Amino acid sequence: MTKKYPDKAKFFVLKGGVIMKKVAAIIMFALLSITLAAFAGDDPNIKGAQREGIQKAMQMHVIDKAVNGYYVLYDPVTNDVKNLKFKKLNSGIVMEEGFFVSCADFTDIRGKAYGVDFLVLNKNGRFIVVESVLHKVDGQKRKYQLKAAQ
Repeated sequence: MTKKYPDKAKFFVLKGGVIMKKVAAIIMFALLSITLAAFAGDDPNIKGAQREGIQKAMQMHVIDKAVNGYYVLYDPVTNDVKNLKFKKLNSGIVMEEGFFVSCADFTDIRGKAYGVDFLVLNKNGRFIVVESVLHKVDGQKRKYQLKAAQ
């Protein structure tokens, strides 16, 4: 027996009256997307000595590059140099285009908040920071994309 649907319901009815499979697929996709987004800021496979080495490299980089207690960083968006006071390392670490990437929080002398991503490599068993990227200013994220060299 074929079920008849009113004209207004035709939009929701798929070929042969099969609605549930498509709805279930859409819900599963949405849930998976939300779950993956929640874990995007921290790779659970980066742990133990590796995680500690990456974080230590970032701490040492900030200390080594400090001038009069401030981390000095060029901002290509505003075309000026920022003198930033280190606040804390964030715990999340991800792998992107061959780099370990993690963020640290800083403030300037006026209290404005900055997020700086550090790109870290493992070179001969030693973790080193090779670049820092200003990616957040007062809570507003800046977009940047890492691309592997061709």
